[in-house]
Amino acid sequence: MQVELTTLLLSLLLLAAQNATASEQTMKPGAWRVETRFEGGTPPSKQLAPSTLVACFTEAYLRSKPFTTPRAEVVAGETLPCSHAEYLVSVTEASWKQVCVLRKNAKELEVFSTVRVQFSETTLRSSGTMKLSLPGGESLETKVIVEGVRVGDCTPSMPRP
Repeated sequence: MQVELTTLLLSLLLLAAQNATASEQTMKPGAWRVETRFEGGTPPSKQLAPSTLVACFTEAYLRSKPFTTPRAEVVAGETLPCSHAEYLVSVTEASWKQVCVLRKNAKELEVFSTVRVQFSETTLRSSGTMKLSLPGGESLETKVIVEGVRVGDCTPSMPRP
């Protein structure tokens, strides 16, 4: 269950990072270093380790509006039903609330997220709170912070979303 929970939280984090911007044309294509960290895990023992990745955001990728189109989440091959509310977009900022449901072994887990994203041609910052409601009334909550910076041009070996 811990691996699935970690996968779910990381997947939702990626959703936040991928749904971050209102105008992809504002962001410059190229190599982007994206750092993710988690704060205030509840309980603290469930806090996830920070991570960094460098990926190539091509012009075609940014044009496909990957950061402004809410998408269904896929965790362990399962598409999660998600609903979105209070979706606001401006030239340099986006925010929304989201609820996704994971059904596993006849149990239903709800994940509540609130996300706010700010961006420019060369920077990206997303912060959000995720709360996972577990059976029996227990819950896990963490704040997710994603910071990105354009670091140059893409290389052939660089991963592309």
